[in-house]
Amino acid sequence: MTMLLRKITIPLSLFFTFGLATSTIYSWGEDGHKITAEIAKKYLEPEVLKEVEALLDGMSFADAGVWMDEVRREPRYYHMVTWHYINLEKGEEYQKNKEENIVNELRIAVKKLNNRKKYSKKESSRHLKILFHLMGDLHQPMHTGYGSDRGGNNVPVEIRDNATNLHGVWDYEIISLKKINTADCLKWGEQVSADDLKKLGRLNVVEWFLESRSYLEFAYTIKEGKLDDTYIDTASEIVKSRLFKGGYRLAAVLNRLFKKGAEKQEVE
Repeated sequence: MTMLLRKITIPLSLFFTFGLATSTIYSWGEDGHKITAEIAKKYLEPEVLKEVEALLDGMSFADAGVWMDEVRREPRYYHMVTWHYINLEKGEEYQKNKEENIVNELRIAVKKLNNRKKYSKKESSRHLKILFHLMGDLHQPMHTGYGSDRGGNNVPVEIRDNATNLHGVWDYEIISLKKINTADCLKWGEQVSADDLKKLGRLNVVEWFLESRSYLEFAYTIKEGKLDDTYIDTASEIVKSRLFKGGYRLAAVLNRLFKKGAEKQEVE
């Protein structure tokens, strides 16, 4: 990997003008994040579930999954604007950097939870909610997209006679049109072999990022800006797989972090 990641600098005022006013810039839609969190809950070991619920202090898994989106308009959280995604132009290769992007912030969240005795319960609860949300975002392909079109936000498309943008299609349009729910994603996961599930649980955030990137080629196969039923059906299967993997991997991280006697391991 020899090519450097180009740093894309966008004035903060532009984020507020073009970004915070919409729901399509930063995340899976609300349903996607809730599905991811609910899948994770299913795969948690009982003792870990108890620990996580205690740290959430009455907040549901579903609500924890959407917390970062709910607070993004509060001035004290403006600094988290760039945490929801990572930009890498087409043809460029990822190289480790110090940017405040989703890859690095996920690593930081895991590190802080690994060392949660150094933090107050309130702080650790916040770190946990950040982990919940970013694990979802990382598995949405457009969150690993191109800065030149703002992760597909600047790509107008039409889907079932509805004018939207490519990012929005992957955030919530597919989930809504196909009525994708937690049961659908768990059913998709039933086809995954035990060996493949074990591989899915390996903690490597860069691999997860690159895996999401691999779906961009298909995502951009738009015909004159109109997405037909074949596109929708194919995207639906991809979305179910991404939601399942995001939830399963979130559970894998939580099991490693909160199981008593488990060896601490940073995500790579």
